[in-house]
Amino acid sequence: MLTPLLDALPAPQRGLWPLLARIPRHYALYGGTAIALRLGHRTSVDFDFFSDVPLDDDAKGALLAVLQKFGRVSVLQSERNTLTVSVSRDDEPVKLKVKVIHDRAEGKDYQDIAAMLAIGQSLAHGLAAVKSLFGPAVPAMITLKALSYFDDVNESWRVTEDVKTTISSAIEQLSAQWSEAPIVLHALGCVRAD
Repeated sequence: MLTPLLDALPAPQRGLWPLLARIPRHYALYGGTAIALRLGHRTSVDFDFFSDVPLDDDAKGALLAVLQKFGRVSVLQSERNTLTVSVSRDDEPVKLKVKVIHDRAEGKDYQDIAAMLAIGQSLAHGLAAVKSLFGPAVPAMITLKALSYFDDVNESWRVTEDVKTTISSAIEQLSAQWSEAPIVLHALGCVRAD
């Protein structure tokens, strides 16, 4: 089991960390915070949770009631598989970050991808997973163009020359084909209450 690098969390989020053990096992922590807890390369302030278990309205209401005990809760998206704690296998976060590049151009996302690539995670595997999850709705060529275009990035100060070089090198090393990838969840070092 991975020991999270809790220094990646500000003090208020570190205080919440032990309480997150109460969240059911079918939830997984994804996104920038999951990556920062593994790599310690930056501070992250939010918790992005996903699940493969659909929630009906009653279950969503119950979950929101529990989450409100931690503070103010805002529902930003309420679709299937978008509410989630546990962290995925080491290469799961790169899969979702590669997809995020389609939705926005923020420096922190490029920074996260470069950090994951620098420790040996696979861009090809990330692209394959996006293909598996989203099919033709998220063409790999568009993802690669977005990954290699840095001029319109919010928080451009995060996209250093090292970040650009790491991402560009990974793109140059890609083979022309990759297969679909399975989605597997694993837990991040957090003792469960159940």
